[in-house]
Amino acid sequence: MKPESDIVLHLSGVPHMAKPMEGVFPAKGYILIAMLLLSSGKRMSRQAIATLLWEDAPEGKASTNLRQLLARINRSWPQDEPIFQAQGANLVVGPAADRSDLAEIARWRNSKVLAERVAAIHLVKGDLLATLDTGGNELSQWFRGERERFRQRVLSLGDDVLMEMTRFARAQKNEIEEIGERMLMLEPEREETFRVLIEAYGRNNNLEAVSRTFELLKAMMQREFNAEPKAEIVGLVRRILANNPKPSAEVNHQPADAVGEFNAAKESEPWPAAGFSDTRLS
Repeated sequence: MKPESDIVLHLSGVPHMAKPMEGVFPAKGYILIAMLLLSSGKRMSRQAIATLLWEDAPEGKASTNLRQLLARINRSWPQDEPIFQAQGANLVVGPAADRSDLAEIARWRNSKVLAERVAAIHLVKGDLLATLDTGGNELSQWFRGERERFRQRVLSLGDDVLMEMTRFARAQKNEIEEIGERMLMLEPEREETFRVLIEAYGRNNNLEAVSRTFELLKAMMQREFNAEPKAEIVGLVRRILANNPKPSAEVNHQPADAVGEFNAAKESEPWPAAGFSDTRLS
């Protein structure tokens, strides 16, 4: 398992390079590398890439634009190993693509080792290519589909990790918080995330955190949907608290969003705080 410091290319959250490079890495370069990493066989035809990135341009112009983009990527890329390679009419990911967070997340999320799956979630800093414009219609569709798949994979992984890490009531509170923070960052209105957090705190016998998380869920549901939590979640909280009844602390603050609420709640006892440029297409 590579340490996070070995990651060179970050594609979740704000896309950026973690190592010094010459010039500015082109915004469409981030999209191209993400396309290759997420495509079947980690390869795409040059024509398909050019059409997605410059759908309104004539075919010849789009092909010229792609050649220029590849040259800019090669000039800016800070590693000796290539991040992409040409194979006839196709482009495929190069060896250096393994130095990207997206490649590591995909690898670690299927690991049998819990620590590696947890590390995959820690690499998630936001949505896929979160600050990039989505371009034309075809590229917008690609963004919508791949971002949704990325979110659902991370959220499903978070659900599984929270279950496993609290199975024997041995998880540290901050470990649960960090997983929850990243899940809510991707989808703040997902009621299921609150449910799995409540269950995780319950298995960990942290009744105060159960009460606080339930209060945050109620506030989010009222604010976003003018509704109450599902009856099954209300029943879940009652069952957990009934096993070891204690007075639960009231949540007095009302931050603007679910992630803000989650982080603000951690700033007051008993939850300690846990550490957590708009790029346009060129």
